[in-house]
Amino acid sequence: MPQVLSHLTVVRDGWHNAFTDLIHWQNAYWIAYRRAESHQARTPGEVVLVVSADRLRWREAARLKIAGDDRDPTFALAPDGRLALLTVVVPHGGDVSTLQQHIAFSSDGYHWTDPQPILEPGHHLFRCRLRNGRYYGLDLLRAPGFRRLDLLVSDDLRHWERLAQIGSDPLLLNESDITFLPDGEAWVVARTLRDPDNALFASAPPPYARWTLAELNTMIHCPCILEHNGLRYVAGRSFPTRDGDAAWPFGRSLAIWQLDRAAVRRVMHIPALGDCAYPGFIRDPEGRLCISYYSMHAYRMGVLQPFTTIAPGAETRPKSHAVHVSDIYFAELELP
Repeated sequence: MPQVLSHLTVVRDGWHNAFTDLIHWQNAYWIAYRRAESHQARTPGEVVLVVSADRLRWREAARLKIAGDDRDPTFALAPDGRLALLTVVVPHGGDVSTLQQHIAFSSDGYHWTDPQPILEPGHHLFRCRLRNGRYYGLDLLRAPGFRRLDLLVSDDLRHWERLAQIGSDPLLLNESDITFLPDGEAWVVARTLRDPDNALFASAPPPYARWTLAELNTMIHCPCILEHNGLRYVAGRSFPTRDGDAAWPFGRSLAIWQLDRAAVRRVMHIPALGDCAYPGFIRDPEGRLCISYYSMHAYRMGVLQPFTTIAPGAETRPKSHAVHVSDIYFAELELP
């Protein structure tokens, strides 16, 4: 039966902590997230990494600050075994059409190379996945009045080649993830920005030039796909009240769906509320299913008052900051 086996608050410091990713590397668990005053790209943000050897005790390992708003960090393993961190930067005074994708590398998780730009401005590389020694990434190109989701491929995480466009511009595809079946077929789940905002499923056989799209029956934001016991699951932000799901009678949650071809079935909710989700979702070497995410539920449900947990010096922030406070969480799950 799907259930939450353990649940832990990793970061609670009075900031808007969000946009997580999770990896198991060098016998430890690493979470990357963005720390800022609010969700919006107009607020300065920095990338923070925390680490744990036992999934219980977490400590800060590093911070990466480039310029402007550094956000949406994701992990990858470089060909030489180093840990890679991809993050996108929205410049001060800029917008998403001027953002710049960056990458940094580390041999220990604590000391990082200077982040270097990759791709052209306006390109936002979502999670990349390794298959047969090559990296496949979903790239959202943003420009005024235009967006396009492409599949890219790379051998070194620095230099990327465009393979194909997924969907067409009016679909307004956005956050996305990709998984591969044993025969090499690729499946993609993508958030959309169109009415009624249902997520889309896309599939293509190698060499991934021709894609078939189908609309899913629910909204899935910030999808993260994981293969487990021959099945595929996708985690992401859910809107259960919109879907008539009485199991979680609130506006938003973090949900897990079982993913089939052109269909999903919700199997569980994980405590989350308000501005939330953006999960990292992994299976560790011992078979544990682990997830990281962010949420405002401790404040929205009255468990905590935002100002009781704000870090030293926070009294100088605007009072409106309190409505943006969110925490980082880590959970172990059981799925079929």
